This record gives sequence, structure tokens and C-alpha cells, in this order.
Amino acid sequence: MMVSTSRWTKFERAAVGLGVVGMVTALLAIRSATVPTLDRLSTDHPLMLSIQAGAPDIGYQPGDAQLAHWAAGAWQRALQGQLEFRAGPPEDAQVTIEWTGGETGRFGDMRPVLVNGRRGAVLRIHPRTSGFGAEVDRRAAEDSVFRATVVYLTCLHELGHALGLSHSDNQRDIMVDFDTVDQASVFFERYRQRLDSLDQIATHSGLSANDVRRIQTLYDVGN
Repeated sequence: MMVSTSRWTKFERAAVGLGVVGMVTALLAIRSATVPTLDRLSTDHPLMLSIQAGAPDIGYQPGDAQLAHWAAGAWQRALQGQLEFRAGPPEDAQVTIEWTGGETGRFGDMRPVLVNGRRGAVLRIHPRTSGFGAEVDRRAAEDSVFRATVVYLTCLHELGHALGLSHSDNQRDIMVDFDTVDQASVFFERYRQRLDSLDQIATHSGLSANDVRRIQTLYDVGN
């Protein structure tokens, strides 16, 4: 069955361009042409966050849950107390982060859901950082911090969607929607060069000034 690339998001086209083979499938064909967004989430009480355990056979590593926690913390700090993430059980979590080995043509994705009548989101993150092109594959295989960079920035990007942000055209923003393969590789490498160790991810948010401005505007920070 022929699949029209006009229906793909830029993020899907980037993943395919990065060397993902066999992703032109019926599953990809029926995906929405746009990433769903949510408006702002409720901030009247702590926002329950559930980070699921992953399986080694899909590339999940024990430190990946910590990367997801750091990504949530980066957005929480940007919101200056307007929103607080708190760990909660999956059945009550407004935001759930899952790990997947499925070939969706993306580094990750976000699906809006209702949880106890409130807006929420399920994020699916690919922990296996191979199959996304020769350069990304090589760097992830030789450098564990680069591999963590890809996972962390993917969590950060999809959490931005969960919080209500759409894509950005600014190539410095975490919410950028990559137009080309080179943009994805360069974006990851630029962040990696700021780190001397994996633990420094906790203090290097990866959010641009524009990302912060947009999320603060959405949540009326300072008003």
C-alpha cells in the first residue's frame, strides 16, 4: 500500500530520514498529520506523574526513569511553582510516561487522554537509540551521555506537548519540529557538548528562553 508522505509530521519524516527502515507501514499511514496538544493542564493541585518501568529488550536502561524525572523537573522549574509534579499510581496519573520498542517513525509521541474527568496525556518514549541514522547510532553506541541526551530531550519534548505546547520553528527550542536529518543530529550534539557527565543533565534543562516564555505565557506565570 502506498503511503502519502504529506500526512507525516516533520518529526516522523526526520526519523525516517535518519535511517529507520520499514516504517512505511499501514500503522504509520493512519497516524494523524499533526501532534495533538492539550491546552494547559489543571494546576489546582499537584499533577500526578507516573513513570513506568521499561524492558531491557526494547533498549530501556535503569537510568532512563531518572532522565524522565529530570525532564519533568525542568518544566516544573520553568513554571516557577505554578505547577507541581508528584509521583502517583498509573490509574490516577494525569501524565504517564511509557517506554516502547514499537516502530512509529518517531523518537517518541504523546496521546491526550482523560483521567478522572481531567485532561491528561500518555507519553511513549523510544529508549533504543539505534536505527535513527548512522551518526546518531554511532554517537549513542560510543558515548553513553549522548545516548542519555537523546532520551532526555525526547522526554522533555513530549512533556512539552503534554503541558499544552505546540511545535516551534525556532531551531534552538526543545519544541522544534525537525525539518531535516541534520537538524536532529546537530540538536542532540549541541546539548551533549554542554555536559561533562551524565549527572549534569539535572542542571542543564535544555529549554530555550523561548520555550520558557511560551510555557510561562500559557500558564500565566507572573500574572
